[in-house]
Amino acid sequence: MRRDRRRWAAILAGYLVILAAVALWATAVDAPVRAPLDDGLAWLADQGVSGVRYGHVEALANLGLFLPFGLLLAGALPDRAWWLAGLAGLLLSGAIEVAQMGLSGRTSSLRDVVFNTAGALIGAALFRLVASARRAQLSASLT
Repeated sequence: MRRDRRRWAAILAGYLVILAAVALWATAVDAPVRAPLDDGLAWLADQGVSGVRYGHVEALANLGLFLPFGLLLAGALPDRAWWLAGLAGLLLSGAIEVAQMGLSGRTSSLRDVVFNTAGALIGAALFRLVASARRAQLSASLT
């Protein structure tokens, strides 16, 4: 079990490097795709799918960005401490947003912190659900 946690921690360390690069890049990482994204949203509106805005896409992206963080951290933590991934997501996201205040090409947002934290919690919860299901399956196969 401890060896598994070490593997999760090693993968998490690699993911944190990628996350830091994305979060602390001098300009918004979506800048190169912003025009096509806006075109796609306009196309959706033309097709009758109104109400989908850039902010919605950005919120989902923030959630998705931290989901692997929560999943990997839950794997590295002891079983009963999985929820700490949500707290860690909150703290890490807050630190990133503070750091982005010092980058002229970036903007900080409380909304980012909320969706990043939610992503970390969802990732951790998914890890626990899958781990519990696998344990139950293994236990059933042994009896």
